[in-house]
Amino acid sequence: MPHITCLRNPSVGLESDYELKPTTDPKVVYIAGGGVAGMEAATLLHRRGHHPVLFESTNELGGQFLLAGMAPRKAEMRQAAIAMGKTLLKEGVEVRLHDRLTPDRLDGADALIISTGATPIMPSFPGRDLPGVVDSHDVLTQAVFPTGRVVVIGGGLVGLEVAEYLVDKVDSLVVLEMLGAIGEDIGQIRRISVLEELGRSGVDLRTGARCEEITPDVVVYEQDGQTRELPYDTVVIAIGARSRPTEPFEKRAGELGIPCWVIGDAKQARRAVQAIKEAADAALAID
Repeated sequence: MPHITCLRNPSVGLESDYELKPTTDPKVVYIAGGGVAGMEAATLLHRRGHHPVLFESTNELGGQFLLAGMAPRKAEMRQAAIAMGKTLLKEGVEVRLHDRLTPDRLDGADALIISTGATPIMPSFPGRDLPGVVDSHDVLTQAVFPTGRVVVIGGGLVGLEVAEYLVDKVDSLVVLEMLGAIGEDIGQIRRISVLEELGRSGVDLRTGARCEEITPDVVVYEQDGQTRELPYDTVVIAIGARSRPTEPFEKRAGELGIPCWVIGDAKQARRAVQAIKEAADAALAID
């Protein structure tokens, strides 16, 4: 980056570009999704004089930031999401919790921002539906409590967060990563600290290990051209996320002739700093 940046404030170093100019033509803007991108867009639109309506299908704002804040040493992310939500409500933005916006409900909008986020990728190999196989999100939200011998499939950001979360709660922990390195999608400083912590805790990190199948008793994986088996009590799937489909929203917005923006993980699963910047860009683009 050519200048200092801030995850929660994309105007840092670009203050003139992100000047909030009051609108002379207030519009009703529907926002689908109450994660950090949706909240950022709603806040800036409201400050400019528009009427944003933020739809969130769950009972709380924050999206993936709330989940990320459940990982060890990342509580500040959850706190940041909660603070954004409180600011939103304090400023009087219309928020509709437990209300999933659908394409057939866009008739009252002058513009649409889609920030519906991403959903965990489920693997195609056999065994993913077995009783002992769980999703990383369910682990971090404490919907499930793995015990005994745990195998984490996926050694990227989410997989390592799950491993670090479970390290003192289970009997043994093995992380299988199909690529040649662990934590390739993690920032350099955090990657060093996470790997040091997992190393001290004796977590078994195996690279170049592609899962082929999960049976009721073992994880079958290929490594160095050989098929290997790993006994388990719980398998945690943590192989990334995929954007939720936005085409139905975009099609309906086109039929109604209203402008539409896709932002955050709904556009492409990636970092929050990009999602919040896109939210600000969309909020400033609506005249």
